[in-house]
Amino acid sequence: MSNSNSRPPYRGTEKGLVISIDFGTTYSGTSWALLDPNQVSQIRDVTGYEGQEDEANSTKIPSVLFYDRFGELQAAGAKTSDPEIEMQAQDEDWIRVEWFKLLLRPLGKDPELDDAPKTTLPPYKTAVDVIGDYIGHVASLARKHFLENMIGSAVIWNEVKNRIQYVLSHPNGWAMSQHDSLRKAAIIGGLVPDTAEGRARIHFVSEGEASFHWCLAEGLSRNDLKKGNRYIVVDAGGGTIDVSSFEVVSTGPLQLKEVAVSSSRLAGSVYVNQAFERYVEEKLVDGGSIYADTENIKQMVQEFEKRSKRKFRDVDQKTIVLFGSPREHDPKFGIRSGRLIVEGHSGRYPETS
Repeated sequence: MSNSNSRPPYRGTEKGLVISIDFGTTYSGTSWALLDPNQVSQIRDVTGYEGQEDEANSTKIPSVLFYDRFGELQAAGAKTSDPEIEMQAQDEDWIRVEWFKLLLRPLGKDPELDDAPKTTLPPYKTAVDVIGDYIGHVASLARKHFLENMIGSAVIWNEVKNRIQYVLSHPNGWAMSQHDSLRKAAIIGGLVPDTAEGRARIHFVSEGEASFHWCLAEGLSRNDLKKGNRYIVVDAGGGTIDVSSFEVVSTGPLQLKEVAVSSSRLAGSVYVNQAFERYVEEKLVDGGSIYADTENIKQMVQEFEKRSKRKFRDVDQKTIVLFGSPREHDPKFGIRSGRLIVEGHSGRYPETS
């Protein structure tokens, strides 16, 4: 929950509800705020996702979908990481769809697009259809959280449901074309009806601007905000790294202006995962390890993403990646007791470019 001490009371005359969706390349999250006249709104992050019971406080779910061979959605978000769902997907040849946010990337924006992870779309579905399915799922999770965590929630929901305002975040540099696609996706996902009034309830915020407001809510003291002060905000995400520069124009009310053109580069954490996967393939496949099969390498990459990468602090330290069981052993390739050991510095992963 965000600090509300610096926010003024809501000045509207009727109750409202705002749902924000941080739609990311690899992970996404959502939050909501009830707007009550003359009250300071509290922002509530959605947690406790079904399928992530072991991570009850996590505010993020995977940006992943499973479709069957007929293009019907079978699982989304946290459920795609459920071992039973993964086995069913394998048995029934479901299509795993991920990194689909990158399909909306402005053409010609980055030379890195050639190295972007490839997305397989399901039959009869476009990129906008898939995004619509996903953000529709995320919006349903916000609704569920609201109904489970507000006193009198069912009555309030029925009162405000036809005027809910939705805020979607996007990388710096996305413009009208991407906004149009996201708005169509919101309609497909059932967030709003395909009417002028419905489309007007979809709003957008750049990830740079959203990050600055997060800094204000979570750590940056408003006492430090003085006219003329400048700030650089770096949002290092799953697919992109967004850099924004702001200057404080006034503090009452707070007004900012960009002092340099914001930038967005395809250099997010998914590219670190790709580099690790290439490293493992070169080490195990080219070397002829008995563990150089697709399933083992997939498990190593998943473990690297979930734990090993997040613990990394120093190029000289070892990185340990769990996989399989304690019986897995191949010392020649740094595999001992179900652990792939990557030595520091000399065992660095290959460059991502």
